[in-house]
Amino acid sequence: MINIKSLNKLYYKERYFKQSNCVKEYVKKRRKFLNKGNIVLDFCCGQGLFLSELKKKSNFVVGIDISIDQIKRIKKERNLFLIVADGEQLPFKKESFDFILCNAALHHFENVNLGISEVSRVCNPKGRITLIEPNRVNILIFLLGLKKRVERNSLKLNKKKIVSQLNDFKVSSSRIWSLVYPSMNFNSGFIKLLLTAELIFEKLFNYFGTHLVVKGVKK
Repeated sequence: MINIKSLNKLYYKERYFKQSNCVKEYVKKRRKFLNKGNIVLDFCCGQGLFLSELKKKSNFVVGIDISIDQIKRIKKERNLFLIVADGEQLPFKKESFDFILCNAALHHFENVNLGISEVSRVCNPKGRITLIEPNRVNILIFLLGLKKRVERNSLKLNKKKIVSQLNDFKVSSSRIWSLVYPSMNFNSGFIKLLLTAELIFEKLFNYFGTHLVVKGVKK
């Protein structure tokens, strides 16, 4: 079960919904990890930042999140199929989705293994998944985990723990530097500076990227 009160207080704010340059760059950075599919699931969709992108790549998009307030807020702005649901106990039959995205949510779970197990259960044979999580070896992520209690579990989650639960998948992984976040409110000049830094760091210090990306194809 996810700590909803902590997440609502820290992340679920109106300003996230504004299509600022920071939001656009945050989504753009992850766009290449989104796959096509007939029916796709945004697992723990949060502020719904990826729903529009997923809609372009599929015939039917489902978004789930455990926050009732968050789902209500997204429904006001988008004509999508959204459900309030616990990621550790999804209300779907097995093998329901062709592609599943989970962006920076698993480390908020009390039982990460159960969350990954549910992702595996509802993914179709030959279906694809993308799991994006903070990379604990990155100094910025490490300090954030120490500072913010709601992010502390990011210090426990690593590639080995995630991959060990994906026995039904052929897995590949990579790392990205993502310094621009939806909550930021910077001018375009400073955003360009951060994006340039991302490119440089990815070439020189890829292993220490801010986020780990695990992709899988179900066997």
